[in-house]
Amino acid sequence: VPIKVFQGIRGVTPEGQEYESTLESDYMTLLRFDPEVQTYRTQPCRLSFQDRGKTRTYTPDIFVEYRSNSIHFKPRISELIEIKPRAFVEMADPDMILRHNAAREYAESSGWIFRVVTEDDIPVEFLENAKFLLRYIGDTPLEPYATLLLENLRQFEEISISALIRLSLEDEQNRAQLLTELWTLISQNKIGVDLQKNLTMSSMVWSLPI
Repeated sequence: VPIKVFQGIRGVTPEGQEYESTLESDYMTLLRFDPEVQTYRTQPCRLSFQDRGKTRTYTPDIFVEYRSNSIHFKPRISELIEIKPRAFVEMADPDMILRHNAAREYAESSGWIFRVVTEDDIPVEFLENAKFLLRYIGDTPLEPYATLLLENLRQFEEISISALIRLSLEDEQNRAQLLTELWTLISQNKIGVDLQKNLTMSSMVWSLPI
């Protein structure tokens, strides 16, 4: 059975969190894009556990805290996360089982959840969309472009991106700026779109509750 290789690369996210593989980097991209995530940090704690009379230590990969004061999201329990390729999890050795059991016990005693994340938890198309939209997520939508898009969008149950751009502005020279504002509004959850599918000009968009 072919095993997908995740390169052991090192890097730092814009928030200063370190990663040690492409799999960790990809998952942190999803965390950065997730509006429900309040904060996350890598290597959050060092746990001790017993192994045949000896004390050993283990450091999980990530701790994630979710927003608890938003009317838009249901409360979510904080998570202690280990990131591993699926093949490693499927062939878990006794050492890994001991480490994960220690993390699970610690998480439960803290009122958290412990879980193992693999590549199966990172949808490819959603990840690519998140990478693209993250470049806009911190921008401030420009008026009157944003208002124009939102008002025109309310006329339809859903409409393609290309049709909305054409409807909103006849001047082709300014359509590039209008499209930039559209990406900004989508990245900030002010316009709805199915991000589980490849984001294109044919993608259907719709209004979201304010």
